[in-house]
Amino acid sequence: MSLIVDGIVKRFQPQAEPVLNGVSFAVEPGSVTCLLGPSGVGKTTLLHVIAGLADADAGTVHLDGASLDGVPAHRRPLTLLMQQPQLFAHLDVTDNIAFGLRVRAVARRARRRRSLELLELVGVDHLANHSTHHLSGGEQQRIALARALAVRPTVLLADEPFASVDASVRRELQDLVASAHRELGTTMLMVTHDLDEARRSADHCIMIEQGGVLTEGHPCDAIGRPTGDLIPTTHPPSTAPSVTCRSRWA
Repeated sequence: MSLIVDGIVKRFQPQAEPVLNGVSFAVEPGSVTCLLGPSGVGKTTLLHVIAGLADADAGTVHLDGASLDGVPAHRRPLTLLMQQPQLFAHLDVTDNIAFGLRVRAVARRARRRRSLELLELVGVDHLANHSTHHLSGGEQQRIALARALAVRPTVLLADEPFASVDASVRRELQDLVASAHRELGTTMLMVTHDLDEARRSADHCIMIEQGGVLTEGHPCDAIGRPTGDLIPTTHPPSTAPSVTCRSRWA
């Protein structure tokens, strides 16, 4: 299903300048699209609007041709993977993954089966009955990813999901999400500050600046020189090896 963001405007105060000022773009089904831009341009706010966690002042979000206006967050076929895993401390790993299924009144046996399938997919099936208290940061984010995928979302929204872990774990998680995407084919819209990550991972990039879309296209075309606090790529765009411009998630 295609996700279309059409003319989104968002202000935090009635008379303030809009954080998002007419943002429009489309996300193709089954693709991985990255949102880039310096801090404060509204990337996370935009994800919250799409997810139904914040109301836009103007504009609409459509999924497969149907407007999501007025549809509450828990009824949208979307999940949001955040920077911090935010696991439920009173539930074990399996029940954390199954939480969304439980809310949807899925039978207990089916919930457990789905949880175990995803634990295997994210490579931590040995943690099925563990408490979340002593998990490493990388393990917690793997569980959070499994929980986000458990309900089979039409679109997975990810807000810098690798920013809270160190570089070696970040690469492992990037490869894990790539593997999950190949396995499940879930459409993804991901916020990142890392230009290399966008070039390596995305089918399509959208650069946001000053409240609107600055440029978009294939990662090699859409990403120019670093803007604001974006993390620069190791290679300048003009001299980067071609492999850095090829989507690993296609």
